This record gives sequence, structure tokens and C-alpha cells, in this order.
Amino acid sequence: MYFKKVNADGTQDETKTTETSAGAGDAGKVPNLNPDGVIDPSMLPADVRPKYREVTAGEALTAGNMVYIDPATGKAMKSDNAARASQVTGYVKDTVASDAAVKVYVDGIVTGLTGLTLNGKCYLGEAGAVTATPVGQTSGKLHQVVGTALSTTTMSFDPDEDCFMRASA
Repeated sequence: MYFKKVNADGTQDETKTTETSAGAGDAGKVPNLNPDGVIDPSMLPADVRPKYREVTAGEALTAGNMVYIDPATGKAMKSDNAARASQVTGYVKDTVASDAAVKVYVDGIVTGLTGLTLNGKCYLGEAGAVTATPVGQTSGKLHQVVGTALSTTTMSFDPDEDCFMRASA
């Protein structure tokens, strides 16, 4: 995209806008919305940029899955309330195949969920899912709050690090 710039002497130049920033060298340039219709995160101050880590998916992942990073492989795997080792550390916004690059977000808003209760706690379910139902007294299940429902389909991600496995009866 271009715009007309009026110089100090009254002449006009056509100047190109920029969709991304490489830092201080782009100071004074006019930003342009990216193909998604938003300002690219590279244009934002570091403290307000989305916080994510780009890793390889260790299995097929679906947008909205809760994940952990496998310590042995460094790959993103679906968290599951049946395994203590899969405690939620982030979530994915994209659906990707196994061995594809994926961004694991550690804060923000998770969309595309179902069955949540407005303002209710959200819990880790099975196979990366989020549920409004706590594990209750089910033995051998990981009890972890992963956020608060902003609607029936949207959650503010805020995983509880103080999770625990329910004891066997």
C-alpha cells in the first residue's frame, strides 16, 4: 500500500507502508495492516506482543488444544488429565500435522471451545480438550484449572500450576 507524503518544500512523494518492523531502522514508517487485517506483532512493544514459543508438533494438534512440551523430545504434545507428566504449559491456535512447526502460546484468549459456563472455571480434559467439568473424585485423573470462561466458547488462559492427581480409591 502507498500513500502521498508532503515534503517540507511542498512537493509530494509516494511512500510505501510497511507490514512488519525490523526495529529502530523502521522508525517513522507508516504501518499497514497485514493480510489477517491486524497490525503485525513485530510493530508492538515487546511487553504487549503475544507470548509464544515455536516448536515442532509431536502429534497432530487441533486449534484450542492444551499442550505441554515433552522434555525428552522438545515437541508439543496434547495434555491429558490421565497423566501427571502432561500438565498444561500452553495452547495452540492452529491445527497442524505431526512434525509441523507450531506456536505454543503461554497467555491470551483461547477460542473455538464448546460447553463452557460463563465466568466458570475451565479444566484440563482428555486429549488436549478443555472442559467445564472438574475431575471430581475420579481417581488417577489430573485436576488442573486452565482458565476462566469468557463465554460458552472462549476462555482466558491462566493455567494453575498447583495441580494434583486424584488418589486411587
